[in-house]
Amino acid sequence: LLASSLSQVQSRLLNALSQLDVLGDALTAAHPEDQGPWEHRAEIDRLRVHRSTTALERAEAEAARADAVAAEARSWARAMDLRQQQMAQLAELALELLGSNCPVCNQSIDAKTVADHLNRVRSLGIGDSGHTNSLAAALNAASTARAERDRCVADLQSARAEMKISEEALQQEAIRRETRERLLNELNFRHDTDVDEQIRRRRSEVQVQLEEVQALRAAGSGFTEQIQLEGMRKRLDASQRQLAELTSVLTVRRNRLQSDQRTARLATDVATSLKSASDDLVSRRLDEIQPLLDHLYAAVDPHPTFKSVRLATRVHYGHPRLDPVVTDDDTGIEVKDPSLTLSTSQSNALAVVIFLAFSLGLAPTSLNTLLLDDPLQNLDDVHLLGLVDVLRHVRSRRQLVVTAHDRSFARLLARKLRATVSGEAVLVHDIESWARSGPRIRTSRIPASDSPFLFS
Repeated sequence: LLASSLSQVQSRLLNALSQLDVLGDALTAAHPEDQGPWEHRAEIDRLRVHRSTTALERAEAEAARADAVAAEARSWARAMDLRQQQMAQLAELALELLGSNCPVCNQSIDAKTVADHLNRVRSLGIGDSGHTNSLAAALNAASTARAERDRCVADLQSARAEMKISEEALQQEAIRRETRERLLNELNFRHDTDVDEQIRRRRSEVQVQLEEVQALRAAGSGFTEQIQLEGMRKRLDASQRQLAELTSVLTVRRNRLQSDQRTARLATDVATSLKSASDDLVSRRLDEIQPLLDHLYAAVDPHPTFKSVRLATRVHYGHPRLDPVVTDDDTGIEVKDPSLTLSTSQSNALAVVIFLAFSLGLAPTSLNTLLLDDPLQNLDDVHLLGLVDVLRHVRSRRQLVVTAHDRSFARLLARKLRATVSGEAVLVHDIESWARSGPRIRTSRIPASDSPFLFS
């Protein structure tokens, strides 16, 4: 700690020496100059700018007045030129109509004298060229006024540029004075004493302090080494204790890891055994219902070629699946996706057959009822009759609840599923209409009978 403190003090003293050198150079660069000449020049430049601005305003006013006079002279000249053109046209017309008498008043005239006058009017016009001279004079005056205005603009720009230079010089001088004041305040120097002498005295003081710090560091180096050696012994003892604690913790965690690994292997074996047992159970149950599935599929006979069906198991993304597989027994061809081979009607018939096989072939449940929501939709007549016959045989083992949208199909079901044992009956619920309060239902009870039933 002592050596560190002495090193910090030494670093601060060295930084102070470097700062003195840098600030000394900055003070030399920021030595102020006499502001008098620059202030006088700036005042002269401001006066010149003011005069140039006034002269430019007068020149612009004179140029505007000269331009107005020139515009008026130009307009008057155009009017005179137009009048001369009109007079020449009239003289040309009069010459064509000229005779011994005037074509206007019919008085006797001297035709030759009048013709000479009209020719002069036609060639030269009436009057002199005074308007042309006036226009030229006005244009020359306007050009002279604009030249004077341009000269005043250039003079003003030059005056402003020189005033900017003098003002920037004044600003630089003010910055140098401000920088010098700030540096003197930072060094805590007096403003009325030689700066170089103050810097030399301050350097000497810092150098003496630096030598004292170096002597203290040399004297305390041996003591510091002893302190460091004692600290190293203590850190070594602490490290050995920490190593013993970490070794004990490592042993405990290694034993725990071995126990977890044995548990993981046991869990893997149990999971494998469960999966094998589950697969065996599913295979046995499928084997149990396979004869019933064959019987139902043969009763419906949905396809003329693929006469057999079985259920195959597979795993899809970690989940077990059952897929129906139809087979052509003559050729041995199997189709694992019946939707690619069977029509919509045949696929619906196959789905109802599989549903009935599961319901009838698995262990009985407390709910001895089958609910079929319009099971024969999209079926052709052949498959429809086959499935209705299957349902007629199922009726003896399950209570059937069947919905239908087709009234003809409802009549067929009423005939085929009609009870033949006394005490049994078939209920037909016919939804006649709908309202906000709900559907209007008409219920008919068809008792058991051997005589044909007519659906009303």
